[in-house]
Amino acid sequence: MKAYLYKGYTVLADQAPEGAEEIAFGKTAQADTILRLYEGGYEDPSAYIVNRPQFIEAPHFGVRGLMDDGQGLSEAYAPFRVSLTEHRIIAVNTSWEGWEYRLHHPGVPSRLPARVQIIGLGDVGHTCLMALKLLGGDLIGDIGIYDVLDPAIERWAFEMEQCVWSFSGEAMPRVHRLEKEDLFRHTDIVIFAATRGIAQPGEEVDDVRRDQYLKNAPMVAEYARLARDRDYDGMFIMLSDPVERLAQVAWRQSNLNEAGVFDGQGLRPEQVEGYGLGVMHARAGSVMPSYIKHGRAYGRHGEGLILANDITAYDDQLSQDLSQRVATLNMELRRIGYKPFVGPAVSSGALSLLSRLRGERHYSAVFMDGVYYGVPLRTRNGLPALEYLNLDQQLCDRLIEGVAQLKAEIEADEGI
Repeated sequence: MKAYLYKGYTVLADQAPEGAEEIAFGKTAQADTILRLYEGGYEDPSAYIVNRPQFIEAPHFGVRGLMDDGQGLSEAYAPFRVSLTEHRIIAVNTSWEGWEYRLHHPGVPSRLPARVQIIGLGDVGHTCLMALKLLGGDLIGDIGIYDVLDPAIERWAFEMEQCVWSFSGEAMPRVHRLEKEDLFRHTDIVIFAATRGIAQPGEEVDDVRRDQYLKNAPMVAEYARLARDRDYDGMFIMLSDPVERLAQVAWRQSNLNEAGVFDGQGLRPEQVEGYGLGVMHARAGSVMPSYIKHGRAYGRHGEGLILANDITAYDDQLSQDLSQRVATLNMELRRIGYKPFVGPAVSSGALSLLSRLRGERHYSAVFMDGVYYGVPLRTRNGLPALEYLNLDQQLCDRLIEGVAQLKAEIEADEGI
């Protein structure tokens, strides 16, 4: 690997880009942004933050890389210590179509106060709206709301207009109605919370998540293609279930041309995230209070959830028991006649988004190993920066198996 000056940018690469000028290796660490170019295939996103020494030399964004192997900076990479800490090294995967655009725009555009749109004002959508209205005044400027049912838009625009401080004058996001033609325009973040035909408490459904997938996937595909048509460059956050599967649908469908061929001209992998783990983390803490301090959640919202009871003192059997218990905890509320939507809307939805905007650690399903998989991370410069920990090998094995199972499920459903 050598250092180059390429189109005005400081880059590290295994092979010199055409027209690049080689420069002193150690001198690159002084650059405001360092781009690590590599050919990573289609299982890594097009761009992400490098924040561990081993990934300067061998970039990777996947579950195998979640474990911090304790590797320090070798003498050759010592000048990059500050760059790593300050999240100034960005990996750019040259396998993706249009990768040179990432040189100029490596991250998803972001601004504060953010402009947000919510698609779907059912139980989860309107509860997320209320939480963002009440808590997001310092981070969100306005929230546009849309639903296929016009009375729902009218209702929630009316209700939110009347939620104000009486005398303090503290800022709150402005809520306004949208028409379909307004979607994916003049906005930074789109939250997709629309659903079709969720099973009511007491209804018999063999596989609730699969039933949701089959009903919701065609609707997600429709809006994903709309994002493509409008050259949308902001965030597309999936809040509808099954979160991880539908995030995959949104990304892939936006990248299919009229002939149904993948062309990479739609949403970039890092533009799409799925918010489903926040509430699983909260539920784990309600079942096992000691979990909240050092526990972690990974994987999927519901079946496929992988919890670690304590990352400093991992107990594999206890963690598996906790995962199984929490994955089905929502059924307890359904058994008494209620749908469990407040926790997902607030913990997974609103609070995760606000943490993202603040640059704080939160849970999100991001594109890694070719699928959308839930992990703890932070957002830096509009790009994901994974949390690397000294994870127990048994936990790592569970994560690798979890990704493999998700891939197999996706492949089995291809064509549906």
